[in-house]
Amino acid sequence: MKLLLVGMVLAAMLCDSAKRTVVAALLAGLDPHIAFELGACTRGGWNLPSYKTLCKQLKRLERALKKGEKAGDGTTVNLAWFRLSLLAASIPKHVAKQIRGGALDATDVPAWATWTKVDGKIVSADLVASLGYRSGTSTRDKGIFFGRLAHLVVACRTAVGNGDPRKVGFKDQVPPYILDIGLTKAGDSTGLKGVEVVFGAQKIAPNLKQVYADMGYTTKPRFKLPLHKANLDIFMDQPKDAVRRAKTIVVGRGKNQPLVENAGSYFPVWMPHRLLTLPKRLAPKAHAEWYAERSKYAWIVTHRRPDGAITLKCPQCAGRIRTKAKTANPPPRKPRKKNSSPAAPLVAADVKPGEYCCKGSTVTLTAAERANVQPFPYGTPAQKHAYTSRNQSENGIKGLKDENGLKTGWCRSVEHVTIEVGAIMLAVAYNMAIADKPENKEPPRPADPAKTPKAADETATAGEPSDKTATAREPSDDEPAAAAATGRSP
Repeated sequence: MKLLLVGMVLAAMLCDSAKRTVVAALLAGLDPHIAFELGACTRGGWNLPSYKTLCKQLKRLERALKKGEKAGDGTTVNLAWFRLSLLAASIPKHVAKQIRGGALDATDVPAWATWTKVDGKIVSADLVASLGYRSGTSTRDKGIFFGRLAHLVVACRTAVGNGDPRKVGFKDQVPPYILDIGLTKAGDSTGLKGVEVVFGAQKIAPNLKQVYADMGYTTKPRFKLPLHKANLDIFMDQPKDAVRRAKTIVVGRGKNQPLVENAGSYFPVWMPHRLLTLPKRLAPKAHAEWYAERSKYAWIVTHRRPDGAITLKCPQCAGRIRTKAKTANPPPRKPRKKNSSPAAPLVAADVKPGEYCCKGSTVTLTAAERANVQPFPYGTPAQKHAYTSRNQSENGIKGLKDENGLKTGWCRSVEHVTIEVGAIMLAVAYNMAIADKPENKEPPRPADPAKTPKAADETATAGEPSDKTATAREPSDDEPAAAAATGRSP
């Protein structure tokens, strides 16, 4: 088995291929020392598998992974286990612990087999491939293709904010390792597979907390709900109709708190009407300022529950703004210090005399109700800048396709499990190439002072032994001189 895995990784790393002929040729050219360690070379001579034997053993491996079997320790040995085990081994452990953000995207994998239509049905030797749509790039036009979609989660930086809608910071700058990869039909829904690869990535990077995805995933309810239940933050874009539509909803434990929802942000009903929906034909600077001004009125997340529910707090009760409305639950007053920040600004509000700002300061949204909520209010400069972390997925796709050969002809098979195993090997080779770069090497650990041998007493003068150093003794008649000099008995 080790010999087969080495051959497939070498084929992916050196030849960008998953062809059986390439694997057999590389195994035949192994260095004798490596072949000896793998058991392919003994004192009696070479013991390499023939091409026919190689194909037979790889078929056995693929059938076992497709079927799935229980190991002695209860682990289900299947294609998912195989994929995550190899990808986890290709990422340094010290880096996997640092990863807190993952960028999710999909790319087309054209089928090697051709297709035709018979009586309105697609007929092909590849029974899993289907028709799908792909966007255009600098090297190809957009349009219909026949094949599969590869869904990737690539490690990326994480966004942090301080409450300023115009500023965002980044931390955990990590190399673009591929955390998980999975293949589906080109025409299948992306939601469920997206959930699978995100949770797979979380097994490899257990501190993963932020997911950056495009609308191909985030417009699917089946994608967002499982991730929110797992308390993962989703950074997303919004379709134009959602941005230009505001609706009034009633939330809270007693369904008594009316709020205005727009593009995943929640606002009080007394917010000025001009800030409800985005005006048309705004210049880029005016566009950013409009969203920044509106974010003052947003109900902000103050607490998260293990089941994915979140608690939002009224902006006036939180002390972020002041209006002519009465405050339902004002924040505790603190004595103002010299040179402290000024009090919250008085802002416009459509309130009636004697009206309260809210019904009770906070409301709780379930995981299903928080579908489009993001860490930063949508449209603000902070949210737009934070969303650029998704570009890391483009770098991963570029490295996997342009540099590691995930393109037409890399695998001349019509079996889905064969193609998926080949794609896993390409991802493993891609990760190993990143880890091998000098700038990504693990820094050497500092020496442990407790294990460093103590120096002799610095106060000892030349020619005089210190009190911590053993002195030579006169040897006895039956003791060797060397033993007496070291102070040890023979």
